[in-house]
Amino acid sequence: MFFRGEVLTTDWLDILVDEKVVVEVKASYQLPPGSSDQLLSYVRCTNLEVGLLLHFGPKGFGRFRMVASNEFKMRRA
Repeated sequence: MFFRGEVLTTDWLDILVDEKVVVEVKASYQLPPGSSDQLLSYVRCTNLEVGLLLHFGPKGFGRFRMVASNEFKMRRA
């Protein structure tokens, strides 16, 4: 994670696909509140723009796709 070009901390992504897509996986009875916020945070704190939230629960499979323009990526280019 970066702030003004400086590394603040590191974090573990669940899955990184082809260095382009962050995949956050949740397996619970109900999708925890803040899960989409967590995915947005991962997207914003990296140089990536696409995130996918996958939820596996007793009622089946759910998914949420997020595409966010990334100002950090634009400034580094």
